[in-house]
Amino acid sequence: MQVREAKGGNERILVVDDDDGMRRTVVKQLAALGYHVFDVSDAAAAIALLRRDPDFDLLLTDIVMPGSKSGAELARDARALIPGLKILLTTGFQEVQTNIGNLPDHAPRLLGKPYRANELARVVREVLDT
Repeated sequence: MQVREAKGGNERILVVDDDDGMRRTVVKQLAALGYHVFDVSDAAAAIALLRRDPDFDLLLTDIVMPGSKSGAELARDARALIPGLKILLTTGFQEVQTNIGNLPDHAPRLLGKPYRANELARVVREVLDT
């Protein structure tokens, strides 16, 4: 079987994850593919950034985060601010992954953790291209 090289891009991506190590790893992987990556650790910081700078192409957010908003709620609010914003949700919780039918309509993809760098690259590119 032939493995295709991960395709990157130059789009702007906002990564939201409360796990510092995971967030740093994702940022590093996406930046290595040429994306312009910004990151914050919670929904409140993400909304504040999106209000100041709405020129993002993709919001990649963990679903389960501490605080008053989940990643799914963040995605809904971000889409209200930026109607064309692409959304990619991620989670490591199996119960969330099995209840994918409960995700909001604006979340076209769910990427389950753990994932490999090439899977992240492929899914991010697919979401950006849709």
